[in-house]
Amino acid sequence: MDFVSAFAPVDTKARRVRCLGIGLAYMGVMILWSKARNPPSPTSFPIIGNLFSIPPDKEHLAFAKLGQQLNSDIVFLKIFGQKILVLNSAEAASDLLDKRSALYSDRDIPAMITDPTLMNWGMGVGTVKYNDIWRHYRRMMNSWLNMRVVAQYHSLQERHTRSLLPRLLNLTNQDQPFEHIKGEFFFATASLMFELAYGYKLQSPEDSFFKEATLAYHNLTAATMHT
Repeated sequence: MDFVSAFAPVDTKARRVRCLGIGLAYMGVMILWSKARNPPSPTSFPIIGNLFSIPPDKEHLAFAKLGQQLNSDIVFLKIFGQKILVLNSAEAASDLLDKRSALYSDRDIPAMITDPTLMNWGMGVGTVKYNDIWRHYRRMMNSWLNMRVVAQYHSLQERHTRSLLPRLLNLTNQDQPFEHIKGEFFFATASLMFELAYGYKLQSPEDSFFKEATLAYHNLTAATMHT
């Protein structure tokens, strides 16, 4: 091979094949490397990742079954680049969220909730990021909800429970009572929270404040779902 032929232009087709081979090899290495570092995961697809593993409803049952299939209490999912860890046991949750709280105290709040042009709920107690504001909220909530203080709420809880029980008895003749029972529990919980936080007593499920709170709850739940 002379000096001229050594530096002759490489055939365009051969160059493309070579680049494609290098690209595929790099992708393969990255996939194997990511799998080695992450917990067990179901079948993943390019771009969408584990999208098909996200159930449309009854997520707790579907994720528990997925954990059994993978023989792991921790399941790793990746949806359009978004990484998700599913914890299927109290032990796994304690190991990550309690024993390693310094690493995992932050929470990933969907942009649907925090974006000012959408729900704009990024500063709420349950949606704020792990920062100085979160720590300030935690100190405030701890003064109201610590183990010694909550004892004063027992009488209020008992009163709402006594109000709930007769309503549940009235549902025994329903053909499909489950939805009605769920609604009664939801209303009882909301009534307790309204009176505890605002001193307001909900009058009935038709109460306008209850309806608005229910709508906000369902919107928030829908906004957090990847499906």
